[in-house]
Amino acid sequence: MATTKEATVILFDVGKPTGESVRPGQPTFFEQAKECLAKILQRKIFTTPKDEIGLILIGTDDTNNVLNDSEDTLGDYEHISVAFDLEMTNWQMLKILEREIVGPSNSEGDWLSALIVAMDFLKGQMLGKKFKSSKIILMSPFASIVNTENIDIVMEGLRKIETEIVVITCNVEYYSNPDKLDENDEMVIFSQTGNKSKHQKAGEKLAFDLIQQTDGILCSFEEAMVQLVYYEKQNQKSMPWNCELQIGSKLEIKTSVYVYTKDVSSMISWKTESVDGPCKMETEYFVQNIELKPVEKEELIRGHMYGTTPVPFDQSLGLKFDAGPKNFRCIGFTNRNNIHDQHLCGTGVWLVKAQKDAAASEKLFVALVNVMKSSELALVARYVYRSGLKAKIMVLVPHPDTEKNQYKKNASLLMMEVHFADDQVKMEFPPLRTTKDTPSQEQYDAVEGLIDSMDLMDAYDGDGDCNEAFAHKKLLNPTIQYTYRALAHRALHPTQPVPLPDQDLMDLLDIPEKIKQNSSEHVAKVKELFPLEPIVKPTKKLLFQMLQHNATAAASADDVQPTAVDEPQSTLIEVGTITPDEDFMHLLLRGEKFATVSNQMQNVLHNLVFKTLQLQTEKFGRAVMMYREQAIVMGAFRYNEWVTEFKKILLERGKVDVWQTIFVNEKFGLISAKETEMSTVTDEEVEEFYKNECSDTNKPADDMMDDDLDELLANM
Repeated sequence: MATTKEATVILFDVGKPTGESVRPGQPTFFEQAKECLAKILQRKIFTTPKDEIGLILIGTDDTNNVLNDSEDTLGDYEHISVAFDLEMTNWQMLKILEREIVGPSNSEGDWLSALIVAMDFLKGQMLGKKFKSSKIILMSPFASIVNTENIDIVMEGLRKIETEIVVITCNVEYYSNPDKLDENDEMVIFSQTGNKSKHQKAGEKLAFDLIQQTDGILCSFEEAMVQLVYYEKQNQKSMPWNCELQIGSKLEIKTSVYVYTKDVSSMISWKTESVDGPCKMETEYFVQNIELKPVEKEELIRGHMYGTTPVPFDQSLGLKFDAGPKNFRCIGFTNRNNIHDQHLCGTGVWLVKAQKDAAASEKLFVALVNVMKSSELALVARYVYRSGLKAKIMVLVPHPDTEKNQYKKNASLLMMEVHFADDQVKMEFPPLRTTKDTPSQEQYDAVEGLIDSMDLMDAYDGDGDCNEAFAHKKLLNPTIQYTYRALAHRALHPTQPVPLPDQDLMDLLDIPEKIKQNSSEHVAKVKELFPLEPIVKPTKKLLFQMLQHNATAAASADDVQPTAVDEPQSTLIEVGTITPDEDFMHLLLRGEKFATVSNQMQNVLHNLVFKTLQLQTEKFGRAVMMYREQAIVMGAFRYNEWVTEFKKILLERGKVDVWQTIFVNEKFGLISAKETEMSTVTDEEVEEFYKNECSDTNKPADDMMDDDLDELLANM
């Protein structure tokens, strides 16, 4: 596999002239260069960690380089020091930069001689290693005296080792080049303004000639920081997955499958280390009854979770499904309209093409794509990446960007994963539109005006080709960017708190000023036409007040002095049959899940009707009312499902009086969408629900009791 590593040598001028500010009130050259160098090292660590980098300092008080110590060039390369050799970028380099290179020196160095040292350094350090490219980054104000006789040596050396040179400095400006046809093209030159010495002017001219002769790059610190402050992983060329597409029993087409889009994290994996060296990961298992008890690994078996229920899986039963070897087989064809968005799953899209240098397969593949395009068909295929992995169901459709007359050369299919039938769960949600929420024409017009005023395609003023805001190809993930910066800060300053996000990251998500101005009037109108009303959620305090109110109401109805309701006690385990409504509220106050308490209430209500000698109508009614009131706030689906089934049981077992007295007269039936947005039941369905539809309801309750007794005696 070809290497993608890059070798980079950075020449950092720390001489005496770097301690001066370019303009009053601005940081010195040294401060700007040091910050830029730190960003370069951080970017290498996060985005291309396998790249190798070396650092050479110009203008140091001492001298440390190979050329200056050799007999032929003894003393010709003074005040140039190698800070660290060419190696993979690491945090130690940043710590050296942060703690040891703290300010300008009292000496000056020759930046042109430093380029010769850098080329010799690259040549020696790259021996025995493979690199895709090499680069020299020079950061200097060019204010020192240089030996101009070395210019020819530098140019010849850069061409010979095929090394790119990048100069990052201050005093840079941009202007349109009249020699170019495009007026928008700009040229980077050294600024001629400011108080410069004759040595600096001569040095800048020499550097500019060097850049032009070697096709180098010149940029300012500001431009470099814009490129370095954000971290983005480099795109890598996708390797194809080659396999024969089997259609029927006789037709095989050699295809190559490429990753087209993929949902991946930009974060890279990290090794956890401590001051004592690498950390060792250890896993321990415990079972909790009354207290935690350790469990040996040999006592464990594999299992899966089905909702909240653990399902053991014993490999000895031979239930493991083997999908077989690598496979790509057509199951059939279907109309493209049968493939909906909810059928798609997976984490990406693949591009399928005919294999290169397979003329017969290419002809068959082009014919297949043309037929699918003209007939609007989709191909459903079984896909096994390799032996030992599970099979997947894929759907293949013609690439939409390719015209029919171009299929002969660029025939391709887009492949997406679809789920199995067992993976689909039908979820019912409340309707977005109800009778009471139907917008008026004025509200429609207000929302339409708001949408038009917030058009992101024209969010910026200017004559550029793209004035779009938040373009998906350019927008970076602020969370990942902040994570990288926080990691770098923690690595360099382990005892300091993690800093807040910088303003430039917050600006990534800020609304463009033009959008704010255009939409301000429409936003105000929408606020006026769509007033928001606060929804009071059932907090513990509110539930306790409701419980106190119910207790007071019950006491006043019985002409008894009301007693204070205490806070929920930890001794209560579940809803009981003595005071089910109070138990229900106590458990909710204690923080129990509504689903759990609902199941307990349903069992109690069933027992109160069918397992007591005489039904206490008032107790039963209060319990149903309490259950229904809380279901309106916390979730109507569970109550509606229960009351539908409970009605059926009541009528089948002759409890028509309970149904009529409690549910029909008190309107304790289905919870409609008008009562809560969490319900999908319409008013018509509620009215229909209160009708007695059971054909066996004329059967007396005594006969039902006799049937139960006969069944009981038969089972004895």
